[in-house]
Amino acid sequence: MKEQIVLGCVTLSAMGSRTEVFRLLEQAVSQGITHFDTARSYGRGYSEKLLGEFFKAHGGALAVTTKFGVTYSETGALPTLIALPLNRLVKNLRPLVGLGLRLGKAESGRKEVERNPSAIGDLPSALAAKVGRDVVERSVEEFLKQLGREKVEILLLHEMLPGQLTEEARGYLEGLRKAGTVGRLGCGTRREVLERHFREDPMVEVLQYEGSLTERPRLMGRFPGKAHIHHSLFRGVGRGGHGEALRRALELNPGGKVIFSTRSREHLRENLEGLG
Repeated sequence: MKEQIVLGCVTLSAMGSRTEVFRLLEQAVSQGITHFDTARSYGRGYSEKLLGEFFKAHGGALAVTTKFGVTYSETGALPTLIALPLNRLVKNLRPLVGLGLRLGKAESGRKEVERNPSAIGDLPSALAAKVGRDVVERSVEEFLKQLGREKVEILLLHEMLPGQLTEEARGYLEGLRKAGTVGRLGCGTRREVLERHFREDPMVEVLQYEGSLTERPRLMGRFPGKAHIHHSLFRGVGRGGHGEALRRALELNPGGKVIFSTRSREHLRENLEGLG
């Protein structure tokens, strides 16, 4: 079962220090985890950067899924040794700033929605946004650089659909797959978006979305030829039930994978030990 578990790395850049991050990742590997999930947008690229630093000690023994979205995201210039403690300091100071920051953040969020259509989910304007080869190529160059790899096992369109790619961008991605730079291509967005708007596409081999602990998602029946990766499985589940939740999720998705994220080595141990 553990070969089907993927550790989500969305929170790595919020852990405060490289030492904490590497201890968590080392424990995951020691408990049988070999696949890690990240994205260009996680921590402004620092999640990929941290994974790349960790991968150096493990060569090609580990697998990675990463993602890119409608807009290009460049990794911050600070080294992780400095960036993580600084990020923790900023988070600790944020509550002291008060209403001004909250209002500013709300205004910033409004502007981000206007600038980046991928921020507004499945609204028509988001689905109409076109992504050209220049954005895709820069994203690929950046994640390969940060991960320190010549290839990634899975590359997903993040909060977007394949119809948003220009023909040139699509051809570029298919060329990467043919060359072996990308193992499999897919799409990672909300389940409701996929259910409403996704149509069969030969380029898409993987679908990543929220899973279920009570029934097989309809997307599995509609697209049986795709690999399905499920996340967000612990909602409403007490901490002691996470191991059983993972087991149930794998039973409902026997040919796919499931993702969970944590910053706690104790939680990681408990979750995986629950699988037996």
